[in-house]
This record gives sequence, C-alpha cells and structure tokens, in this order.
Amino acid sequence: MCVGRPLTPAAPLSSLTSAPSRFTGKLKFKFKGKDSWTAPFLTLLQGRTTEIILRDPEQLQYIADAAEQAAVLPGADLDMCEQLRKIIDKKKSTTGTKAQLKPSFAGDTCEQLAVIVKWGGEASLPRTAWCTLPFVR
Repeated sequence: MCVGRPLTPAAPLSSLTSAPSRFTGKLKFKFKGKDSWTAPFLTLLQGRTTEIILRDPEQLQYIADAAEQAAVLPGADLDMCEQLRKIIDKKKSTTGTKAQLKPSFAGDTCEQLAVIVKWGGEASLPRTAWCTLPFVR
C-alpha cells in the first residue's frame, strides 16, 4: 500500500446482475394422470414424453384454456384450476414468464404432470461503479 497518497478511482467497472438477484415468482401444480379431469392438461403434451417449455403469451394461453376446460369436468380441483388460470392471465405478458410441462411416465401411461409457472428474474440494467486498482510499486 502507498502511504500518504489518496486512493482515487482508477477505472469504471460495469456489472450486470444475474437473474437470481431479482425477485422471481414460481408456482408448481401437480396433476395425476389417472384423474379424468386432467385430460386437457395431458393433451398439451401432444404425445411427447419429455419436458416442454412455453414462453410466448399465445402458448401460455393454451394452459389457461386447459385449466378452464378441466374446471368443468367432474372431480376437478376447482381451486387449483382457477389459481393456474389466474396466474397465467396475469403474468403471460410479463417479460421472463415461462411455463414448464414436466410429465412423469411409467411405461406408456403418464402418472403425473407437473405444470411449473415462473415469472420475473430477467437481468437488470447494468450498474456502473468506480473501483480502485491496487497501487503496486
């Protein structure tokens, strides 16, 4: 260290904060494949057996529509369907919103479908700060 000399900013430093530093919302819904009222959600898979990620507001609307269709079927969990429909309607146009459809299969039958809705978490604007580089003699 240099004694007697004031430390002055030597260079600007920009940083871009990453997604985890911002608030991110997440809701997870699990549907059993054996329940007949979950059929509208299972049709969203279109025969796929792997995870599907939906990002466009139009794609997210498919999930809200499936929730409406499921709500009128006998045995439906009305609270779950309504909550899923409301969160999709509210967040579908928010930047960073996505929905994941994660099926779990046993043989040829879908045992469970997890619908995970995430929103927020986009990177924030860069912040500029001054840093002092260490003085070396």
